[in-house]
Amino acid sequence: MHPSRSQEPAVAPHLSSKRRPRWLAIALDQIPADEEEAGLIRGSQVDAIVRLTPLVMAASCLNAVILLAFFDAMGVLRLEHWIWAMAFFALALGHMRAWRIRRRAGKPTASRRTIRRLVWNGAALGAVWAFIPAASFAGAPTPIQLFVTCVTAGMMAAGAFVLAPVPLAAMAYVLLLAAGSEFALLQPASPVYLAMTGLLVSYVAVLIGNINWGAALFIDSRLAEAQVRREVAAREEAQAQGAHTERMTAIGELAGGIAHDINNILQVVSGSAARIERRPENSHEVARQARRIHDAVERGSAISRRLLAFARRDSLRAEAIDAAALIAEVGELLAHAIGPPITIHVRIADGAGWVFADRNQLETVLLNLATNGRDAMPDGGDLTISASSAELQHAQERLGLPPGRYVHFTVADTGTGVEPTILGRIVEPFFTTKPKGHGTGLGLSMAKGFAEQSGGALAIVSEVGRGTTVTVWLPEAEPGVRESATAPRLAWSNGDGAGRRVMIVDDDPLIREGLITSFQDMGFVAVGAEDGRCALAHLDGDAQIDGLVTDFSMPGMNGLELIHAIHARKPGLPAILLTGHVSEVSAGGFDRLRAEPFALLYKPMAPAKVVERLASVMGRS
Repeated sequence: MHPSRSQEPAVAPHLSSKRRPRWLAIALDQIPADEEEAGLIRGSQVDAIVRLTPLVMAASCLNAVILLAFFDAMGVLRLEHWIWAMAFFALALGHMRAWRIRRRAGKPTASRRTIRRLVWNGAALGAVWAFIPAASFAGAPTPIQLFVTCVTAGMMAAGAFVLAPVPLAAMAYVLLLAAGSEFALLQPASPVYLAMTGLLVSYVAVLIGNINWGAALFIDSRLAEAQVRREVAAREEAQAQGAHTERMTAIGELAGGIAHDINNILQVVSGSAARIERRPENSHEVARQARRIHDAVERGSAISRRLLAFARRDSLRAEAIDAAALIAEVGELLAHAIGPPITIHVRIADGAGWVFADRNQLETVLLNLATNGRDAMPDGGDLTISASSAELQHAQERLGLPPGRYVHFTVADTGTGVEPTILGRIVEPFFTTKPKGHGTGLGLSMAKGFAEQSGGALAIVSEVGRGTTVTVWLPEAEPGVRESATAPRLAWSNGDGAGRRVMIVDDDPLIREGLITSFQDMGFVAVGAEDGRCALAHLDGDAQIDGLVTDFSMPGMNGLELIHAIHARKPGLPAILLTGHVSEVSAGGFDRLRAEPFALLYKPMAPAKVVERLASVMGRS
């Protein structure tokens, strides 16, 4: 039963423009789509048939064996039946071979040539099975005629069902098989056989109608799926563009505040440098201004780290942290920074434990959470910061935490709380409940990113008028990590370099000269190179070096490539790689350095710390 014109898909006008019925257009492989999409639909047609090939071939071979056995039992088995069987088995093997090739290739598309091949295969199968009624029906005993009729009808229906996705192949199979049966039925020229011929014709007509209707539905469903995919892709692209626009707008609003902070830092550096330049003979004043410059650099570094952490492009500088000591320090800092009318409570549970995380990031998160709590209590209240240890016996799906021991840092206030309708949104980047100009909406987003990047989670509980509790869950550090953190460290002072030669490679002359001076102050003999090519030229010119400090981003050869090249010439050379953020360096680049004395440091890094770290690496080599 055919649908009305109004029920036909939107692609029907495309077909009708060719002045052919829809079923005929589809039967002739005229798919209403562009060539790429039509190739995918043809691939689906072929896969729908190929998927059933093993089952169909197994059933067909079984039918052929049963047929031979029946003919033998009835005493009519002849040489031509054996020849037919061999031809059919060879055809079945060919189909199985094609099935294996298609399965291994996993081709998502198919060409018109593949469809034509399927049509020829369908015709070949129909012709092979048509031989049985044509050669065995006429003049045979009634049991043989009945059995051949059943086999023929079953094979005709099964083949039509399997080959239906490619209607021309199914019709070629059915019509050729029917032609063999019609030939057999017309031989006796009796009324009974003529009636059976009429029934067979109507049966074939119904099969052909169903084949074409099923193929039309098959192709329509694939066209609908393709349309849905296009609409989903367009919607996702629009959402991504919208999110990008919103993000860029928010970043633009944030840029003003960042520029203000950076300009303040530059003002401090400029003013202190000018004062040092005017009064170089006053060592006390020079030292004081140098400390101001150092503090300004630390402030700039903190801003950079927070922005990189928000963008998820920064690497965490993990170290072992005593949770109890950290909370005590943060609590003391808050007591001086926040003050009345807010009361600070510091609670440290026995055995609060250790965590392995970025100390600066964790401190920043706790301070940001405390600041949020303060802002939520304009009329005063209680702010509680605490640390404790707990063991999760079972995975926490809500937090996404596996079983194990965790240290949780909690910041709780008795402020205004958060409405339930927006509680789930407060961790979104740039979403803030504070008045315009009083918050960037980055604090909770960065806290969540830090916790997840450290292997933990962030949990928020709030009740309007009762306050908010934010908990940062972090995995507890292993005992070995704690011991290494509390082990005494080697102290370095002037002259400890003991004449060791170090090569400093950086394309920025100010950074290079600053590092050279710092190493020379520690007793090292430091030489500089402006890029990797110059460094290798120094080394190839018999320059003896005991250590290497190199920047990552340099013209030509980057720092990691330079370290690999130098290790090829001088294996085991201690090396330090300086980089702005870890996303510059692919993780695979470090695999070859696992057995080498090597350390990765992140800018900005005080020159004295670079010296100390290289000396430590040299001590391990």
